[in-house]
Amino acid sequence: MTSPRSPRATPRRLAPDAPEPEKRRAILHAAVRVFAEKGYHGCRISDVAEEAGVAYGLVYHYFGNKDGLLASVFDTNWAFFAKAVDDIGEANTSMRDKLSQIVELAFQAFEMAPLVVKVLVLEFGRNARLGE
Repeated sequence: MTSPRSPRATPRRLAPDAPEPEKRRAILHAAVRVFAEKGYHGCRISDVAEEAGVAYGLVYHYFGNKDGLLASVFDTNWAFFAKAVDDIGEANTSMRDKLSQIVELAFQAFEMAPLVVKVLVLEFGRNARLGE
């Protein structure tokens, strides 16, 4: 049994002369949406390009390949979470308080960016190269 496809927003088309950082950011956001919907192994670079509203080759230009794209999604989003966990760990509070703060942080992250959390959790476990 297959579930109906979840509705997605229409991809935003970038102007051809959009600044480079905006194009790169659009590709990263699109990759999160596509990886969350189809999974890393179930999607193609062309899916991400279409979702981002950019040319297929531009994804390769910025990220090299699908592995590079997933690594960038991971690095960009994991760095924030890891820093917050490190800060909690260094605080002069009890282990119980630290654990409570980390759990709260995880819930806040999921509330703010559920697709990012889904990709980080699912793909980290499936892709051994991300641990490197």
